[in-house]
Amino acid sequence: MLELGCGTGHWTNYFTNKGFKVMGVDTSEAMLNIAKNKKLKASFKKANAQQLPFNDESFQFISSITMLEFVENQDLIIKEAHRVLKKDGWLILGFLNKNSIIGLNKENDETFAKANFLGIDDIKSKLEKFKSISIKSGVYLSSDFKIHNPNQNNSICLLYTS
Repeated sequence: MLELGCGTGHWTNYFTNKGFKVMGVDTSEAMLNIAKNKKLKASFKKANAQQLPFNDESFQFISSITMLEFVENQDLIIKEAHRVLKKDGWLILGFLNKNSIIGLNKENDETFAKANFLGIDDIKSKLEKFKSISIKSGVYLSSDFKIHNPNQNNSICLLYTS
C-alpha cells in the first residue's frame, strides 16, 4: 500500500496492524521523522504526491486520509494516484466535507482556513476515471476508526477501484 501524506504515521499504524505492507510518503521531513520514530513496520520516503517517484501501476492499494484538503493541485495528485495504482486496485480517500460543521466554519480555524474542502459531487467529478465508487460518511471516527453517526455528513471516506 502507498500512503499519500502519511504525516506522523497515525494511519500507517492502522494499516500495518491490518496486515498491509505500507510505503508512506510525505513532503514534511519533520512529520516523517515522527513516523519513523514510532518504529512502525513500514517504509517512509520524502516525496511529493504531485510527482510520485514510482513506476506506473506499482501499488494494489493507495490511501490518502485528510491530505487533499491541504494541497495546491488536487487534480494532479489524483492523476498521479491513478497512474501508480494497479488495474483493479483500490484508492482509499478520507477527507473533510465542505458541507460539514468544520467545512462551513473553516475560516474560524487557523488549521483549516486555507484548506480546500470538497463535497461529494466534487470528489465524484474528480474521480471520473475510476471504475466504481463506494461512499461511507460520518461525523467522526473513534479511536478504533469506526464511523459514528453515519446519518450525518460531516466527514467522508471514499473507496475507489481503478
